Amino acid sequence: MSLPVRRAARRLIVSRPSLIGRVVALVLAAVAFDTRMSVAQDVDVLASRLTMPDVHVRAEAVARLNALPVSALTPAARAAMITLLEQEATGQAPVSPDTAADGDETYDEYIIDLTSGVMRLQDPAGLRGLALLGIQTREDVQQYVASFGVRSLPLLTEAWRLKPNARPSIITTWAFSASLTGPNALTKEDRQAVLAQILSASDEYPIAVASAARSASLVALVPVLADMASPTANEVIRSRAEKAITLLTPARAVASPLALLDETAQWLAGFCRTEGSHTGARNGTCTSLQNRLANAREHVVAGRTTPAINVLMAAEREAADARSKGALTAAESALIAGNAQYIASRL
Repeated sequence: MSLPVRRAARRLIVSRPSLIGRVVALVLAAVAFDTRMSVAQDVDVLASRLTMPDVHVRAEAVARLNALPVSALTPAARAAMITLLEQEATGQAPVSPDTAADGDETYDEYIIDLTSGVMRLQDPAGLRGLALLGIQTREDVQQYVASFGVRSLPLLTEAWRLKPNARPSIITTWAFSASLTGPNALTKEDRQAVLAQILSASDEYPIAVASAARSASLVALVPVLADMASPTANEVIRSRAEKAITLLTPARAVASPLALLDETAQWLAGFCRTEGSHTGARNGTCTSLQNRLANAREHVVAGRTTPAINVLMAAEREAADARSKGALTAAESALIAGNAQYIASRL
């Protein structure tokens, strides 16, 4: 073999592995692309089943979609899950009569799974469905909805109006909203309105308010919880209130008197903004108590302990008297009187 021929043969031998490698890489890439396309098509098939009238079919599709990594979900699948949760929340999803049988927990488990699926998307588009229905499944859903701040409030109002059975969950979500800090924290006015809603619910939903106070550390509610825990109260309500008081007491003890005073003033401002608060005896009581708390604050900041205690004791007596006269509700009176007395004892 001549020298030129041998050199050409060597070049061919050397280049062949490189050529083969490129071919293999292209084949593998094509296989991977086909696999991704196949997975995406399968995901979209599952998503299409979310529109089926049989809840068992929808439940299975949700479970299989939840088993996939979020990155594998197509835009169509994500949108379908968000839409389905909102439809379930508003009664627009098809109803399967099979789930009405006694002992059939398919629907409840399906809603829990569907909520979990929407939650892991972390998509603001899912907020309405989560606020109207998802918050009934888990506390972390309530915290997520509350994290949107003022954006979630109209949805919670809608849920309160449309879904009475969701009200305990709404109360806790309100509590998380009131405790929110950072860029999405409620404005002072919005927070006061939320505090008033929580307090006004304490008569009809005492267990829910006790749970909300505990979960969101609403220490100003301790005197209200103490009323719930009276010896004449329902045993279950008393037990829940006592548990909340036990858990809130350490946080209350470490809060400064000034912080407690400011927080009490926020609750007062909240329920004094409600309907009917701007006329008659209630208006006079609200104005007087607000002035007393503001005066007490000035004394505390200036270090005038005795005058601050005197003003707080006067506020306690006035709040108690307003309850007997009907100017304040039992819960409103307990909150102001109880906190005024406790703050005075800390000075």
